[in-house]
This record gives sequence, structure tokens and C-alpha cells, in this order.
Amino acid sequence: MNLVCEVTKEEVEILLQKIKKNITTNGYLVLSNRGKNLEFCKNYAINSKILKNIINKLTVEDFSLVLSNEHPGYEKEKLYVFAPKLKLIDLKGQRQDMQVYLKINYIEVKRTAIVVSFHEALHNLEYMFI
Repeated sequence: MNLVCEVTKEEVEILLQKIKKNITTNGYLVLSNRGKNLEFCKNYAINSKILKNIINKLTVEDFSLVLSNEHPGYEKEKLYVFAPKLKLIDLKGQRQDMQVYLKINYIEVKRTAIVVSFHEALHNLEYMFI
């Protein structure tokens, strides 16, 4: 994945408003059916309602970077990476504090937010607006 461009704080605020409005009205939220995403959700009992709640709590300060979509035919799409710090409880009842890697592809014309990646961050992510 390549860094696409710099974005302003205002652009990220507008994006978050659109995504949040979208998932609380008639828009769609799709979790990509990737093994790492599914395993993470299973290990922390995260369902669509909890995922929507996590996204609705995202702030500009959680924003990390913008990547280009490298899948053929989707090169013009941008992938927005957020790194919220969450307190989650695993299946053993153990509380875990962690930074999460949350990559979203927002397709405005389809009113669809696709969560491409949702799992524990593999390395410490930097925040663009802190």
C-alpha cells in the first residue's frame, strides 16, 4: 500500500461525519471477510453492533494515514487508516488495552463503508493530528 496524499483535519472530520451518518441511517457497513478480521472479532466477541459503536466513537485524533487501494480496478479509491486505542475483553474475560488497526474504504455514491482491516495493530501507528 502506498501513501496517497496528505489530508486536512477538516477533510477527515467531514469523512467521519459521512461515515457515521451512513452507518446510523440506511447506509451499509461491510466487514471484509479476511481471516485476521474474523479471528479478531471472534476473540473479542465483536459483532456488527459493537463495530458500529467503535466507528461512531472515532475522532480525528484517531486518524493515522491515507493509502491507495492497490486492487486492480479500484486504484482511484482511498483507504483511510484509523488507530483507536480500545479496551476490549477477550473470550477468557481478560481485559486488553490495545491500539487497533482500522482501515476503511468509504464509497460515497453507494453509501457504503467497507472495513477492509480490523485487528490489533501489528506495530505502533502514528497519529496525523496529535
